[in-house]
Amino acid sequence: MGQDPVRAEPVSKQEKQQLQTRSVLVVADGSRAAQLERLLRACDDRSWTQTRAADPEDARACLAREHPDVVICDLVTGGIEDSEAFSSLVAECPDVPFVVLASDASGPATEEYYEQGAQECLAHKELNGAVLNRTLTGAIARHRAVRRDIQSLVQEVKSRRESIRVLVTRKTDAIVIVDLDGNVLYLNPASEKLIGRPASELIGQRAEFPLVPGETRELRLLRNDEAETIAELDVVNMEWEGSPGMLASLRDVTDQRRVEKTCAQLEEELRLQRRQRVESLEILAGGIAHDFNNILAIIMGNTDMALLDWEQFSDEPDPEHLTHIKNASRRAADLVAQMMAYA
Repeated sequence: MGQDPVRAEPVSKQEKQQLQTRSVLVVADGSRAAQLERLLRACDDRSWTQTRAADPEDARACLAREHPDVVICDLVTGGIEDSEAFSSLVAECPDVPFVVLASDASGPATEEYYEQGAQECLAHKELNGAVLNRTLTGAIARHRAVRRDIQSLVQEVKSRRESIRVLVTRKTDAIVIVDLDGNVLYLNPASEKLIGRPASELIGQRAEFPLVPGETRELRLLRNDEAETIAELDVVNMEWEGSPGMLASLRDVTDQRRVEKTCAQLEEELRLQRRQRVESLEILAGGIAHDFNNILAIIMGNTDMALLDWEQFSDEPDPEHLTHIKNASRRAADLVAQMMAYA
């Protein structure tokens, strides 16, 4: 159970150097924070600096002063009463990954915290230095990968929108003047091009689009050549040759809507690719865990049989090497169980 993982992209040499030192904000009471600090100090492959916050309000004050690489919140001692309080804290610092420390890391209650932005959820019973270090480092890497994807997508959208802006600004708006009854009095050459009909056919005829002053709407115009044009219509009151009337400004937004549709398709394709990548990782993790579990079952079964034979035919204590194998196999089985639950 848990949030779908995102594979971290390869990091540069500079990012690897930056990963050598990491800062963590711990939202927990003093004893829990001290425990986490001891566990992090035991990790000799990376240096961690820790800041403590006793509750969400204290955490907000810390986040206002500094920008940690990761935040870990203890749901038991950190004063976080529910997922809404956690969501409020995450919303104030969206650029920082959050890790949740709970009594049960796989229960339905923790799913709410994943939905509210938690990168990972750790159970108290699973807590040790290696797991804590790996979880915090992984949360940072995955968060960075997601941020890179988002920045790339935003840049792509900005680039396409800039192209739209250039296309729109280079076009001349179509102008149609009508009387209060909606009869066409005048239209400029751009209107003839947009509508696809000459002025001689339109002047004196009723406008074929709604005229509501102060309202902006989109129209789909079907030209004589059956080509469809999307136009943005703005209508204002005016006076024309001494008589009250209305000015209708039509801007061709066909290209803009086409590009926006392409951008939406691109965003959907990126989401699908990320979802497929996550599903592939889940299948791979599940398959490896299942195969490894079968191997462990053979090892543990034969070890138990060897110990039974020894007890039956020998008065000596159980041999230490068999006991070590049995204990190590059990620890490995626990890890496999975690992997299968994760998958």
